[in-house]
Amino acid sequence: MINIEIENSFISYSQEPIDPFNELDPITFGLRRFMRENNHQVKLTQGNLTRNLKFDPDMILFVEAFPEDFFEALTSNETTIDIANWPILLFIQKREDLFNCRFDFAETSDLLKENELKALLLGTAEKIANMAKEKGYLTDEQVKQFLTGKW
Repeated sequence: MINIEIENSFISYSQEPIDPFNELDPITFGLRRFMRENNHQVKLTQGNLTRNLKFDPDMILFVEAFPEDFFEALTSNETTIDIANWPILLFIQKREDLFNCRFDFAETSDLLKENELKALLLGTAEKIANMAKEKGYLTDEQVKQFLTGKW
């Protein structure tokens, strides 16, 4: 079964994100700072294949494109989501009440119900946002705005 699992944290030696022209909104900047300063291992699994990523630099692209990618996945017939910067893609095809999901590195795909797809994508984004909130990078309101795409 397809899975995204956030694992242990480790010391990150990445440079702090900068925004010299003040172009980033507070939510995006807060998430970037959190993911760089509190790096975690992330394991993507499908079938017997696994890819190991890190919050920084790999998962930042997924987080910054969320929730647009998430809502597109629920409403479009076909969607491709960039999961990582190197890249790892998640292909999603809607088939009546199910979603055919496959990471580009996998040989097989999994059929997910809508609630399972939400658990995979929304659950991952929600976990990252709540971790950022617990560490003081986002407020409760910013987490709600991020998860609903209203900012």
